[in-house]
Amino acid sequence: MTVVGAWQRTWESADAKTSVMVRGLEMRRSDFARPRANESCSPSKSFSTPGADRAGFFDSGGGRTSACAAFLEGRTAVAVFVRISQAEAESATKRLVTEIVRVQRPRITPLPDLSALSWRESTTRTALNAEAMSTALGLPLALGAYILLLDPACWRRLRSVFTRPRTDGVFRVDRLVRLRLARSTAAVAVRFCVYAWTIRVTEQLSLGVWATIAIALGTLACVLTIEWLLRRRHPGRWRPSVFRGWGRVLALLGLAVTVALAVFGMLMVVFGSNLQAMGTSPESSDYVATGFGNVVRVTGVAVFLLALLPFTVMRRLGMRALRQQAEQDQRQPILMLRSFADDRRVLRARRLDRASVVERLCMRRFERFEEVAASALAVNGPVQTLSQVGERLPPPLGAARRSFSMDDWKEGVSELIDRSQLICVTVGRSESLRWEIAEIRRADALGRTIFLLPPTTRREQRLRLAALAHILGIDWSALDRSSPGTEVLAVTLTFGTPVVIVGRSPEDIAYETAVEIAALAVTGAERARSADVRRTVDAYVAHAREPLPPGGPLTARAGRTAPPVEIHKPGAAPVYRPWWRWKRLWPLLATGVMTAAFATVFGDSFSDSQTVPYGSPVTSIVQDQVSDTTYAVLGGRALVRLDFDDPGERAVVEFDDPVDDLVVRDTAAYYISTLSGQVGRVDLRTGRRVWRQSAGGGARALTLAGDRVVITSPAAGRVDSLSATEGRLVARRPLAGAPYGITVNGGHVFVGLAASDRVVELDTEGLRTLAIHEAPRNPLELTSRGGQVWARSGVDHVLQVIGPRADSHVGRKLLLSDQSAQLSGSGHWLAVQGMERVTVITPGGNLRRLSLPDSSFISMVVQRDGAVIVGFREGRVTRYP
Repeated sequence: MTVVGAWQRTWESADAKTSVMVRGLEMRRSDFARPRANESCSPSKSFSTPGADRAGFFDSGGGRTSACAAFLEGRTAVAVFVRISQAEAESATKRLVTEIVRVQRPRITPLPDLSALSWRESTTRTALNAEAMSTALGLPLALGAYILLLDPACWRRLRSVFTRPRTDGVFRVDRLVRLRLARSTAAVAVRFCVYAWTIRVTEQLSLGVWATIAIALGTLACVLTIEWLLRRRHPGRWRPSVFRGWGRVLALLGLAVTVALAVFGMLMVVFGSNLQAMGTSPESSDYVATGFGNVVRVTGVAVFLLALLPFTVMRRLGMRALRQQAEQDQRQPILMLRSFADDRRVLRARRLDRASVVERLCMRRFERFEEVAASALAVNGPVQTLSQVGERLPPPLGAARRSFSMDDWKEGVSELIDRSQLICVTVGRSESLRWEIAEIRRADALGRTIFLLPPTTRREQRLRLAALAHILGIDWSALDRSSPGTEVLAVTLTFGTPVVIVGRSPEDIAYETAVEIAALAVTGAERARSADVRRTVDAYVAHAREPLPPGGPLTARAGRTAPPVEIHKPGAAPVYRPWWRWKRLWPLLATGVMTAAFATVFGDSFSDSQTVPYGSPVTSIVQDQVSDTTYAVLGGRALVRLDFDDPGERAVVEFDDPVDDLVVRDTAAYYISTLSGQVGRVDLRTGRRVWRQSAGGGARALTLAGDRVVITSPAAGRVDSLSATEGRLVARRPLAGAPYGITVNGGHVFVGLAASDRVVELDTEGLRTLAIHEAPRNPLELTSRGGQVWARSGVDHVLQVIGPRADSHVGRKLLLSDQSAQLSGSGHWLAVQGMERVTVITPGGNLRRLSLPDSSFISMVVQRDGAVIVGFREGRVTRYP
């Protein structure tokens, strides 16, 4: 929408003392171009230049000066950058900036503004819309997958489709459950469609990010309002007001933290979606920005889902004060008895009408089994239960707690049994629960008792049914009704004989329906809210009055014997703990999540790379031609041996001259300094200089050819050959065309002639010309890979094979994304710097793309084993195998 095109050109003098770069950004409109021009040149010290809108120095001193200038032509923003290293550099730099602006400005054709693109035509907008839609659709789908993973009832219901349910001696609530499940599923589908089409409408209206968010929130508020109005048509459940008096402060505090976390999570989702959609970052690679956007978005969803936690904690604190409120209710209470070992059993919660708006917004999808049962019972009156010794906080939607000491809890339970209108027992196998069931039987309260079988394994359910039959003194075969497709939900004795209530799967709606039907049979079917419920209650009453099938009592099913009755002693009942609450799981899960997050952001390079820090810029990296030892030049002055297992900045050599190129063979290091024009050899064992010679200002590159050190000097237009042992001049060859890059291949020396677009092949001894090869324009850098010589153009974005091996199966040309790409060849490996990655050519001729989190390295080497080592200006050295 703003940038139409860009170009850049760089020139450098043969003696490397002057460099010029001109960069142009062609914008869509001139009012876009002016800010770009001003941003491209922000000098610390300004000066006036004819034809430039602004100009000035970046730094000056020490014989080196950098300056810039910027101007605007039509809708093209042009920036000029100049660096000079010489005496009186400041005045020379100013003169050169003025001359470059004078020469270059007339060459820029003023272009008229283009028509403005609408937001609808923007590819960025399309990407943002895709992200918004993926969030609107992906979040419910991800939540559904999460529910399927944690809710075994879904799989049991699916399995029940392929089985024939049992009908002998049981009362099935499947018809009413299917009806309610269909309503719940339809409501979810409607919400899903409303949210998806809301995002679709914002896309068609070409709305921005924040307008889309506002409309999405407005749609959510409308959906919640409509659902609230629909719920008002039905009698409300008993929902205790846990926040009274000073408790309202807790409510406000919990609500404030919850809202803050929810807003923060939503902003993270928006920010992550923007990063993912745009895929750009000024500080790192684009793929890092994309991966980071994914991580931020997923983290935002997690924060949004966990935002309910503070409000839930405050509600659980308020539940501790519910006893007085429950006692003030004029209706008869309902007693819930349970084994404390089952307190952590949870169910998927579809009936969100019992949850608050805050809980619904944060999508609380699982509730404790106690909360599901208490919600179904609470229609008839206040629900009370016993508080476990040491229980700190009750569940947020459970029953009101009654506390008794260990000495008087039996008397308290007997009193509650006598005055309760309904009793609900979660069947377990603890000694305390056995005594409570026996006490219900003694009080002749079995007719108003509902025995619930919590969601357990089939084996555990049979054990609990056997224990219940033993305590009640009835035949176990009358209760043994479970099978694939038939789950025992509850057992009642409303009219003295046992009635087994079953369903297709142990899910929240099935338990709610079973409790509702059994409770209405005791309190009166006329209290039913709908005709379907009244008919089901009537059918249940008819079944309960004559539960036995024609032909006599139920008999044990073939092949099934009664399991042993096992009652656990007090405190010995195995405590149920969901697998996601295992203590060892969370450290493993956290490690896996962190690993996945970093792998998503940094890609393969994160897990495989090794990094060592140094205190100076890593200006050069080189591998010994004889051994596998690798060296790095820090700050252009200090040579250190790289050891990723034992990093340390222990300098092997301190150079007198700034090093621009380096070759290491065994215990000798040969270097060249472009600005000083010095070439020398140092002993790596002692760190002392062996010899030092002047090669003239602007000497560019060197290579080892046998026992000779061969040097290119574009400023002097010659190639020199020095003795490797003494440093004396052995041969000199003038070459027209600015000899620049150099390499050795097959015993011959190859020199790139930057000004003549050719590469000359010389012999090692006398530097005689053997052949002249065509090369890409301005061949500035040469490197060898096996029997090939590769030349990089300084003008065109191309790396090309030259010489007799140009027709290799590997190919003869690579297009570069970086005009000044780093190159490194070693053995049969070749590494080329690209935009946000390094391309490695393997010995077999295959290309391997190595993505880098930070592609702004200033030095690189590929080792003989194919590993790539890069060095950064801030002092990091990273190895990628």
